Amino acid sequence: MDAKLEPMQRSRTQRTTAHPEGCDRIALILQGGGALGAYQAGVYQALHEAGVEPDWVTGVSIGAINSAIIAGNRPERRLERLRIFWERITERKIWSYTPDGDVFRKVRNATSSWMTIVQGQPGFFAPRQPSPWFSLPGAQSATSYTTMRRSWRRSTIWSTSR
Repeated sequence: MDAKLEPMQRSRTQRTTAHPEGCDRIALILQGGGALGAYQAGVYQALHEAGVEPDWVTGVSIGAINSAIIAGNRPERRLERLRIFWERITERKIWSYTPDGDVFRKVRNATSSWMTIVQGQPGFFAPRQPSPWFSLPGAQSATSYTTMRRSWRRSTIWSTSR
């Protein structure tokens, strides 16, 4: 997803945010990698707090989702919407404390994986019902394990007016 951010009409010489000396445009490029996306939100927060807003934003996988949240909201709402998204998809806790040691970490990770397969990730995706294993060949439910439709339709991370 590539998106040119235009919070308001401006000429090449008129700036709405700070730009480093010699920079005509600022691009924010976000890669994929699950938990890395939470760090990307922190990078955007640091840029925003420094008065630097990207002219272009692009990303892959979780970086594309963060990019879409940034591009899909007005500058003053972007941090709030990133925070809502990340709090929502990370709110489920397997257990509040994991003792030290590989055995406990492996059990927690296996439990987390199983819960994600069975319950999905709240605010992000839900498992398709019925499971593709029990669907007729060619049926829509046989094409993937998850659906994002239910989770994203009611989402508050997208601005209704840019």
